[in-house]
Amino acid sequence: MKKIVWGILREMEHSPDREGDDTAILRETARKVQAAGDVEVLVLAPEEIPEGGEPPDFVFFMCERPETLDKLEALQKNKGVGMVNTPEGVRNTYRYNTVKKLEGLPFYPRTSPISTDDGAFAGPFPLWLKRFDFHAVLKEDVCQARNRPELKTLLARFRERGIQRVLAQGHIEGDLIKFYGIHERWFERFYHKGQAVKNYPFDGARLEEVARLCARELGVEIFGGDAIVTQSGEIFLIDLNAWPSFALYRDIASKHIADHILEKIEALPSLR
Repeated sequence: MKKIVWGILREMEHSPDREGDDTAILRETARKVQAAGDVEVLVLAPEEIPEGGEPPDFVFFMCERPETLDKLEALQKNKGVGMVNTPEGVRNTYRYNTVKKLEGLPFYPRTSPISTDDGAFAGPFPLWLKRFDFHAVLKEDVCQARNRPELKTLLARFRERGIQRVLAQGHIEGDLIKFYGIHERWFERFYHKGQAVKNYPFDGARLEEVARLCARELGVEIFGGDAIVTQSGEIFLIDLNAWPSFALYRDIASKHIADHILEKIEALPSLR
């Protein structure tokens, strides 16, 4: 009997300017999982997750909202459904949890939670303000304050949107590098577009080591993020997210993700 697998899409409001890319990587992964295994894959939007009924054998997902993760966690704990990433791992990528998990590591910059009423934050400037919970849902969720007047203005804008807390992270001068990772199978890095790249030399193996270490700390197997390389070659990880769009590497990434999912499905005890 074929195993039943669900692929859950990311919430549309969590894909700013990435709706097509996020949908494409999950659907391409689903196609490759179904083509390569004795599996029936059903792709669902978060609001389409069935209530009750026969559980799937496995779920892979990009969704992030707490109420959706609660549903998946119930399937995982009560029905023994295998998953990647796990609800716990995705919750750990909520920014306030990431700070708790990674603070104190030498390659993670000091990051302080502040109230959006706190226009007297001491700095130093410039600093980055980041939404306290999820990764950027809107472009305004990550912004730079160069001085205290800008800080007050930006905090007021967060407050007007009903966001009571943000994270303040010190600015690090250097090249911004994006990275993607899939468990221990595959890793890729590239320079973020829209910057004047200085091409500061750095140890690529060390960047991969740092990224994988942080992914393990958070408990995510499919991940992406951002790092800064300074003029001296020092590496700082500034963000890590669960299951990014893999837009530049969709074909190869979806192949590695599908292989990883099929391997995990093969290791599951039969539920039927």
